[in-house]
Amino acid sequence: ALENIKLRQLHLQQNELYEEGTRQVIEALALQSNGTLAALSLGHDGIGVANVKALAEALRTNSALIELNLSHACLSSDDIIALAEAMKQNRTLKQLSLAGSKIGEERAFALLEALRISGVERRLDLTGCDLGKTHVALARAFRTGQVTVTHPALEFLCMLQDETLKELEEGQEMAMNINGRGRGLRYPGGSGDVEEFQKLFAPLCRALPELPKLRVLVLLLYGHESADGARALAAGLGQQTELERLTLNLRWNSLGRGPQLRAPRFAFLTSSLLAAASCKPTPSIVSISVLITGS
Repeated sequence: ALENIKLRQLHLQQNELYEEGTRQVIEALALQSNGTLAALSLGHDGIGVANVKALAEALRTNSALIELNLSHACLSSDDIIALAEAMKQNRTLKQLSLAGSKIGEERAFALLEALRISGVERRLDLTGCDLGKTHVALARAFRTGQVTVTHPALEFLCMLQDETLKELEEGQEMAMNINGRGRGLRYPGGSGDVEEFQKLFAPLCRALPELPKLRVLVLLLYGHESADGARALAAGLGQQTELERLTLNLRWNSLGRGPQLRAPRFAFLTSSLLAAASCKPTPSIVSISVLITGS
């Protein structure tokens, strides 16, 4: 019946179609000839290798599909390569979600190369994807602006200067000056501490759990005033399980002055530092420095 229905959107995620059900849907829709389907979602479904190849073949000539969601679809390495090859010829697909896939280095660069060759501006959702050791290299590539990527670590790394990316790639070290007067920013400061803090702090907290494992982390956190932000930072630091040296500079922050605010300040510092120091898989010493002069 689907062959005669002109659909604009079809969302079948989490329907347990498995290979046979997915095959029937792809065959019925006949993507090459269907001129109306703009959005297709097969997320969380067991698609199967043969069906991914069929879908990839359809994408080569399809001129209607704009959004394709294959998040958490248990894609194999060959599946992702097949999709990447199809993307080289497709000119209309604008959004592709591969969230939750184990992509790795080879497949990530295959996707990037395909998107470059196609010359089409696209949004690629890689949320929750295991990118191996390719974070920094991909961040450099995505900064060209042709492809917009959704992935906390990549979004954050795209904001950093090349010098900072090099230190991260070569030495597992990162130094960030949140107020815009340090090396960490790709753009110059001057718009004010609060504005720069707002631009960078939340992306940093989201990125920390998915960044490459760090040995050294230096954060100059001027202008902090949020308890929620402190908790987000603590959660992110706790995921950096190979951290050997952590430096937090909290000078001229908004944590408050005087004895009456000593407890909240101590709670912020304690939650952040202990999260980083206690969540390591094997016990080891973390060197911690905290600077609060002038706060």
